[in-house]
Amino acid sequence: MTFFPASVSSCSSALTIKAGLATSGTYNCEITDKFNNHYNPSITIDLYGSVLLDITQFPDGLFTPYSGTFQLMLYNASDNSPVSFTLCGTTYNGFSITFYTGESPVSSTIEC
Repeated sequence: MTFFPASVSSCSSALTIKAGLATSGTYNCEITDKFNNHYNPSITIDLYGSVLLDITQFPDGLFTPYSGTFQLMLYNASDNSPVSFTLCGTTYNGFSITFYTGESPVSSTIEC
């Protein structure tokens, strides 16, 4: 599996992933931490096919620079099949996300 590497500020309260998904699709999200804990947050797909994720629905302190790498995968809600997407001309199966310390706007964006 191929994961798009991304780094996001730990100060963010929302995350936008410009994945170019079909806006008519319904998707599920799974985030896995370094201890193999699984989280299934609710997500929204906007008019441009971007994934909108509200970070505040997770436990406080989960996303820090010391939390390690998180894997985020998307699945079709109809049959639970993994969703692939293309960023920067490469097809990926998910996102590999780390968090850094520092000032940040209210939301962060993952894009090519």
